[in-house]
Amino acid sequence: TFSVSPPSAQLPNLHNMNSLRLSAILPCSLKFPGIEISRRNCSVDCCRLKTIRRAYGKLNVSKRVVTHMATADSWPPTDSKADWFKEGSLASEWIDATDHPFLQKTRNGTITPEGFNTWLAQDYLFVVEFTRFASTVVEAAPTESMDLYLGGLVALKDELLWFQERAAERDIDLQDIQCLANNQAYIDKMRQWRSTSFPVKAAVFYAIEAVYNTGWSSCLEAPAPYQEFAQRWGNADFTAYCDLLKQLANTALLDPSVDVGEVENAKQAVSEVLQLEVGFWDMALLKGDKE
Repeated sequence: TFSVSPPSAQLPNLHNMNSLRLSAILPCSLKFPGIEISRRNCSVDCCRLKTIRRAYGKLNVSKRVVTHMATADSWPPTDSKADWFKEGSLASEWIDATDHPFLQKTRNGTITPEGFNTWLAQDYLFVVEFTRFASTVVEAAPTESMDLYLGGLVALKDELLWFQERAAERDIDLQDIQCLANNQAYIDKMRQWRSTSFPVKAAVFYAIEAVYNTGWSSCLEAPAPYQEFAQRWGNADFTAYCDLLKQLANTALLDPSVDVGEVENAKQAVSEVLQLEVGFWDMALLKGDKE
């Protein structure tokens, strides 16, 4: 049995910034396969990072989960010694994606404005397509798993507006941005993932979010103006959201109706995510921040 957290654990503590009540988004109790989550009264911070994507307030996550789940970090989930990213064939790809020179330069403040602006503009284009992919995850998700994905989809509207504001501050005309080759390759692959099964989509969705959470959390002490970006994806609330995505992805892969081949397809898709993330970071350095 995998213990998520004790009932007393304080998970996200969202800020009351625009009075959007959580009850308007989620039911009083979220029930995922093998995971029970109860909501307390709270308000959603819709002005900070992937807002409603994290909008489940203070959660109590029961220790009672699916008995055949080994650990939420293992790959495949039934192997208690395997790990999605820290062990096995995905380990080096994970490090490459989450501790890239782009992130290292952002961390120490040596990233050039040109390189950072390239990343920002291209990421905006990526999130537009990621929103479309997220809609297919909601569509494919079992009813009992839909709430978290639906909240994430709604939050992407706030994220797109946030990108537009940051771009305007940097005099970037997003209407005049051309999609660069590495970004286009990622977008093309994401379009292919729209037609995959839910377990594959769930694995991809989690992997994409987890890369940003881990990568940007390493930049929380970066100098201004980069701290704002690191805080958006690297804070504890977003980490808690990613943990729930991981649980849903593993639960989907553990479904008895999912065959071994589909589990391997999910692993291959996650590997592709990590490689494409490296290419995305490379793109900013090659375009505007060469060594």
